[in-house]
Amino acid sequence: MENASKALIIAGAIILAILIIALGMAVFNMASQPAQEAAGSIESQAAQAFNSKFDPYIKMNTTGSSVRSLYDVVRQNNVTNAADESMMVSIDGATAAADINTKRAAIQTGKRYDVTAEYSTSTGYITAITVTEAGSSSGGSGS
Repeated sequence: MENASKALIIAGAIILAILIIALGMAVFNMASQPAQEAAGSIESQAAQAFNSKFDPYIKMNTTGSSVRSLYDVVRQNNVTNAADESMMVSIDGATAAADINTKRAAIQTGKRYDVTAEYSTSTGYITAITVTEAGSSSGGSGS
């Protein structure tokens, strides 16, 4: 009888220890979920801040002057972030400042252009910008 009561006490102690461990894991999981959500929110805000430099230019039928300004913004971004390739943006396939300058020179201020962007699926950052001449209609005054 004495052995049976000791066995019950040991079994009760083991069950109690398992319950305490499970409770600790549940509290940890509940505490880490808001931290993970906050980290995701910060990453999203960082992507929005990065993209905000380029977003005003991403539109259809924009002026050549605006497109030239976009080339300047992309070149400045790439020079600033030269050490981090994940922050580099290619514009019409160019990422180097000299190549961007060459492509910028080909943009005519009197023409209209369509500007589109590609976004990274993992970070949400703009990775590539494509500039194409808008439509085939050729009537326009430029600014």
